[in-house]
Amino acid sequence: MLEERLRRYTEAGVEARLKDRSRLVTEERILSSASNALAPFREIPDSIRESLPIDRSFLAETKLQDLPGKEFLRELDPVLVALEKDLRASAEAIEALLQRADDGIAAVRARWDVRRKAVQDAFDKVLRELHATRIDAKDFLEIRKDIEELVPVRDGLPALETEFTDAQANRRALLVDWEDAKTAEFRELDRAAGRVSRQLDGRVRVRVSYAGDRDPLFDLLRTDVGGRLSETVDLLKAVPQLSVTALTQAWRVGSGELVKIYGIPVAQAERLAVAPLDAVMKVEELELPPTTEIELNLSSDAANPSWQRLDDLSTGQKATAVLLLLLLESEAPLVVDQPEDDLDNRFITDGVVPKMREEKRRRQFVFATHNANIPVLGDAELIVGLEASGEAGRGRGRVDMANIGSIDNTSVRELTEELLEGGRVAFEMRRMKYGF
Repeated sequence: MLEERLRRYTEAGVEARLKDRSRLVTEERILSSASNALAPFREIPDSIRESLPIDRSFLAETKLQDLPGKEFLRELDPVLVALEKDLRASAEAIEALLQRADDGIAAVRARWDVRRKAVQDAFDKVLRELHATRIDAKDFLEIRKDIEELVPVRDGLPALETEFTDAQANRRALLVDWEDAKTAEFRELDRAAGRVSRQLDGRVRVRVSYAGDRDPLFDLLRTDVGGRLSETVDLLKAVPQLSVTALTQAWRVGSGELVKIYGIPVAQAERLAVAPLDAVMKVEELELPPTTEIELNLSSDAANPSWQRLDDLSTGQKATAVLLLLLLESEAPLVVDQPEDDLDNRFITDGVVPKMREEKRRRQFVFATHNANIPVLGDAELIVGLEASGEAGRGRGRVDMANIGSIDNTSVRELTEELLEGGRVAFEMRRMKYGF
């Protein structure tokens, strides 16, 4: 646009008549460029001074006195002192050099100002003549000035384009590395979930979904793209292994690719296709965390399992699944307080006790319980009988040394029978009632 307007003035002969005044604009830009060339160096002296003095606290005598090589290490201090002195001198020298350059540029500008004044006087005369012909010479000079100011931008454009291309290539490489890292992390989680499922075969099943939490993606689409995208969200929710890299690759190709690969409605795909580039880049950089789903088998029939998700279980069933996970192989001790509060006897007997018996060879378990199945069927190594006295809230517990030992200990066995089974009479009544 500016060049077209300049061309019209040139064709009208304005360029030729104002040739010298027009060139002043170019010369002014060159003088300004000389001053601007010094800008990157002006902060160096202050930057050096702000970094001084050099920290030599690590060479304090208290830090060196116990070291065998302290005599050698002490020689570092004068090295750093000399460096600090040289740096201060360098800062002053750079300031002096900059001042000399400023003075030189100012001298050139002063001589140039003489030329500028002569050209300006001649220009004023031509300006009056052109005014009579209704040609706007000032507009012509403004255009020349605007074009000259754009020259450095134009000249620097190839370098900026190269820098931009390199940055894009580097970003793509980083995204590939990041995608590989996320994939590797997911594989580790998936293998861990597989180990848990195998260890709790038939009882608990763990599944990990890649990029299972997709809310960050959907939130970004709503804020950065906007409009009706409900069908798009539903379709992306249903993709088994959603990759933001694959999604953005299709996105960059265009709406047709989004329709083809993901089945996104045409109108919504077109809305995505015209979204700002930074929206696509934000999606590329999203981290969609994997999700973990835990299921518990509620069936006692191994041939007909009944798997239920953790969110659909009762409190007691959730506690069963969590406790079975906690009982997995580990070196850390596990302390459990009254698991029977949330677990029924079948789960304790069929799930918890067998796993506890298997794992107790590798780790220590401490149970506080009123359920006899845990210490008896779990083959407890040590039973500590606690006797309570007094009212609730103000009572006390007492441990009799005679009530400490294994189930083979008569006193311990009798206390277990009394406290956990309700006494021998109650135990015998249940045995006869169940027909044992």
